[in-house]
Amino acid sequence: MKIVYFSPVSINSYEQRPHFFVSELLKYNHEVLWVEPYPTRLPELKDLNIQRKSEVSLMAGLDKVLIEKPHALPIEPLSMFDFLNDILWERTLTSIRNFDPDLIIAGKPSKLANKVAKSFSDIRLIFDYMDDFSDFYTGVSKSSMKYQLDNILNNADMVIASSDTLFNKVDRNKLNTIKVLNGYKSDTLPDAETQQVTDDFRFVYIGSIANWFCWESIRTICELYPSSIIDIIGPCHSSIPTDLPENINFYGEMKREDAIQIALKAKVGLIPFKINSLTEAVDPIKYYEYRSLSLPVVSSKFGEMKLHAKHDRGLSIYNDVSDIRIALDKAIDYGFDDKVRTAEFRNNCSWSNRFNKRCLDSILVGRENDQN
Repeated sequence: MKIVYFSPVSINSYEQRPHFFVSELLKYNHEVLWVEPYPTRLPELKDLNIQRKSEVSLMAGLDKVLIEKPHALPIEPLSMFDFLNDILWERTLTSIRNFDPDLIIAGKPSKLANKVAKSFSDIRLIFDYMDDFSDFYTGVSKSSMKYQLDNILNNADMVIASSDTLFNKVDRNKLNTIKVLNGYKSDTLPDAETQQVTDDFRFVYIGSIANWFCWESIRTICELYPSSIIDIIGPCHSSIPTDLPENINFYGEMKREDAIQIALKAKVGLIPFKINSLTEAVDPIKYYEYRSLSLPVVSSKFGEMKLHAKHDRGLSIYNDVSDIRIALDKAIDYGFDDKVRTAEFRNNCSWSNRFNKRCLDSILVGRENDQN
């Protein structure tokens, strides 16, 4: 089958859900045309402070993917200028026509994705619903993205929801919908029970720092455990408070292998997110990363974490900073998972299990099958 995949991230970015979804499709000899993302919001002043990310090596197994990079001006929310991007998109539309697809999968709503879906209305459209995308934006950009999201939901033949919140937002009376949670590249991790013994009591956070990151939680942990060290690893997309305690290490973005080595020194993995409409739709990959490293996890009570906590004793959640001490003590008392439990968790959350043949068959032929 020939599949056009509109990705929300670049193929040369850090490996995420789209990379693994497409990788699994390739294992069953499907051909994929990967359409790179383009700006779907208006420029903002903060963009001037964002450092250009260096491209990473292409993920193993994706070398057979055809790549299309649409040209676009950052004016998508301004409908009066649609004709400009329409001209620029002619090359992409020609590439898709020449590819002659059997299926279209959209990993992010956009005018281009909706335009292609309308132009190829006789082809099934699948929407991989990973985020409430409009919540990332403000003003006219937010309204524009909300419109594109509604449009793609109205036109989709099937929706793949990455969280329970997104699953429940879909009108399942009209749409065939399945839930496929996020996963993790757990097959390349060090053996379980490889935590490094250190004299320091360490917490770790791996992931982006953006406006959903709760600095109040970090401050509270530092106050409760003043002799501990909090290692924060990942790119920063928002300002960092200047009055933070001194027992915080900022590493910035680094190779996955190096981040894992730092995480193996920690006693607890942290997910200190604000609780809002954006995080309510999230199933964070870092949860699977921490637990695949045998780490207990402390998380704020958002999104899919509320459901994970019902069946994972190694996850402790808190409503606000006033009860974070209880969650921390519970996680510390729990300790590390043994080798058997870690191996079981790794297998369950692996991307090859998330997008297994049964799941892919249900997507490609349009048969409903909840993968929860």
